[in-house]
Amino acid sequence: MKKEIKGAFIAILSTLILYTIPGIDFIAPFAGGFIGSYFTVSNSSEGFSVGFWMTIIMIIPSILLAALVAIGLIYSGMVFLGYLGAFSIIIITLILLTHIAILGTIGSILGGWFNSRQAS
Repeated sequence: MKKEIKGAFIAILSTLILYTIPGIDFIAPFAGGFIGSYFTVSNSSEGFSVGFWMTIIMIIPSILLAALVAIGLIYSGMVFLGYLGAFSIIIITLILLTHIAILGTIGSILGGWFNSRQAS
């Protein structure tokens, strides 16, 4: 359990770094999940756990930030645009989290699988 969470933090850090590079930002969660699980776990089931924890750890700050921005837009004085902007922020956040969850988990499963193939 400890090494999966360590792998998840490595995956998140490498994903955030790779998001800054143009051209590979779309596959950044895949590469981050691969890197995080390749260096910390020994099989694909532990790699799935890295992807799961990566998703859980990324959900918490993303939802909090989206909620704060949405509340700020609602109370900005422009009622209709505030609600429209808040709804848009929440939908975009959910789409990005789904993207991170799916690609990050696939990458971490493959990273664990490649690591198990290297060991045998």
